[in-house]
Amino acid sequence: MLTYLHVKNIGLIDEMEIDFEKGLSVMTGETGAGKSMIIGSINAVLGSKIPKDFIRRGEEQALIEAVFSCRLNEVKDCLNDMDIEAEDQVILSRKISQNGRSIFKINGETVTALDVKKISKLLIDLHSQHEHQSLLEAKNHINLLDRYIGSGVLSLKKQLEIKHKEYNALRKEIEEYSQDDETRKREISFLEYEINEIEAASLREGEDTALEQAYKKQSNIRNIQELLANAWDLLFENASYSSKISQIEKASEFIFKAKQLDDDLDEKFRLIEQIEYMMTDLRRDLEKYTNQLVFDEEELEYTRKRIDLINSLKMKHGNSIEAIMNTLDAKIDKLEKLVNHEERLNALEKQKSQIYSEMKQIAEKLSDIRKINAEKLSDKITETIKELNLQNSIFDISFKKKEEIALNGWDEIEFMISTNKGEEIKPLVMIASGGELSRIMLSIKTIFADCDEIGTMIFDEIDTGISGRTAQRVAEKMIVLSKERQIICITHLPQIAAMADWHYLIEKNVNNEDITLTTMKKLKEEDIPKELSRLIGGAKITEATYLSAVEMKKMANEIKNTMK
Repeated sequence: MLTYLHVKNIGLIDEMEIDFEKGLSVMTGETGAGKSMIIGSINAVLGSKIPKDFIRRGEEQALIEAVFSCRLNEVKDCLNDMDIEAEDQVILSRKISQNGRSIFKINGETVTALDVKKISKLLIDLHSQHEHQSLLEAKNHINLLDRYIGSGVLSLKKQLEIKHKEYNALRKEIEEYSQDDETRKREISFLEYEINEIEAASLREGEDTALEQAYKKQSNIRNIQELLANAWDLLFENASYSSKISQIEKASEFIFKAKQLDDDLDEKFRLIEQIEYMMTDLRRDLEKYTNQLVFDEEELEYTRKRIDLINSLKMKHGNSIEAIMNTLDAKIDKLEKLVNHEERLNALEKQKSQIYSEMKQIAEKLSDIRKINAEKLSDKITETIKELNLQNSIFDISFKKKEEIALNGWDEIEFMISTNKGEEIKPLVMIASGGELSRIMLSIKTIFADCDEIGTMIFDEIDTGISGRTAQRVAEKMIVLSKERQIICITHLPQIAAMADWHYLIEKNVNNEDITLTTMKKLKEEDIPKELSRLIGGAKITEATYLSAVEMKKMANEIKNTMK
């Protein structure tokens, strides 16, 4: 659940810190007091886009922080996938600059807006008037039904997605093979030329590296010979060479005699013996190597041309011999398919038909599961709507079959409703009353609350277009919802506000510096009737209005006690 919200430099908000509790919390305030800024701030920290004038005038940066208490394994798995340490507390923050840049963080780790949206879907469900419009769009209804069904359709949709990709890949390949004979002949001719070009080169793995090394050596033979001659003179032609060897031999004799007296000198004797052997070996090897160094102009020219050929092939077919050979294999494979065009095309068509047959089977299973669950969902929504003072309503879900199988299958789904007795059932989009739509949305939210473990639900003026007994029913439904999760509701109806476990007042005031600021405070029990009086009677609060508010709060508490 949402436990803490910190907002700084947003709209008319200077700085605001709010602690939230379990149960039903309501926010009330006059029009223009800043309720939309609170919801806007929550939306922003959840990763939504923000308007240009979002930051408080005159400020360079704004900050929003939201702290959630959550122990769901699904949330912890999501955090682990992001390489963020999973705790029982999730802290989302967003720093916004005037230049439009935002820095998102989860538990102090910098993340993307997409990461925030991914985790926030598991933490909070925010419903606003905009979502009413979403409910009216038939394209969203299939996803709502699938969400209600849950895992029963997820595996089938995943299978269908895989088959759909295979089907599209085959269709694309068939289109490529369905070219005219003249085009195919030209492509065969070009492939044959490229294949012959690579095969004629007779490339060997690692050959390019060996050639580069050989060319470097061949083109520098004279330099190598001169350098080795200098080394030879220093080591072996100098008059002191014989005396050096003689001195080493004498030193060897001395150490040999000494080791007869001290076993610890064995290693020293072996070392001086090695020096003597190494000098002899070095002389022999240098002489042999120098004699083999012969400059061959023809060999140098062959090496250069071979390097040029390989580099030319690299430019055309890949940046290494391995890549060139992989390209060769791919071209041989493509040539074989083009040569055996009819046979390959028939095989692809057969494979495509098989995949489509499998897609049909999955789509049929999906449709069957949806129809069974659609009936259950319709009954539940109808029942819940009736509880919200639409007693004569009938909710239904219509199915149409698409001509093509999409990622969702072949079902085209639309929510249908009749809100009056004897009235023809019609698409949800044709509902004129905002109050009816609000209640349908609340009904759907109530049912879907049983399908997931999201800890916090926020309703932004879901009570639009309702009043009286209907408002009372809506309030009671929210109380039922708040037993299992945290409910936060922005409302203008006293019936709903009276039911709150926690009541927050949002106000707009001018400070001593003639600056207008929005503030929010949690009302004490004794202050609640005054705000309820304003909701009942407007700006002018009479004694009768106040007493009515006191009575309303008392009755609300009694109703809540009977519902617990």
